[in-house]
Amino acid sequence: MLPDITVVRFTKSYLVQAGKDGAIYLGDRSSLGGFNSSVNNIFQEVLGQLPGGMWGSPTYWNGNIYFWRGFGRGTTG
Repeated sequence: MLPDITVVRFTKSYLVQAGKDGAIYLGDRSSLGGFNSSVNNIFQEVLGQLPGGMWGSPTYWNGNIYFWRGFGRGTTG
């Protein structure tokens, strides 16, 4: 989740998430949930920025969003 943004009496609440498909999604927290066949409630979608996908959650700290891609998916042997 990102901090709320207030511009001229209007407050927006956004959520950033990444998918296993390598896309980054910015969604409006106030309009999540439910099914709508004509709109997906994603504010912005950025494709192809995380090769190999995201297998965790992005982190917000000090005005920045960090994405970390893990390379080890368990141990073998």
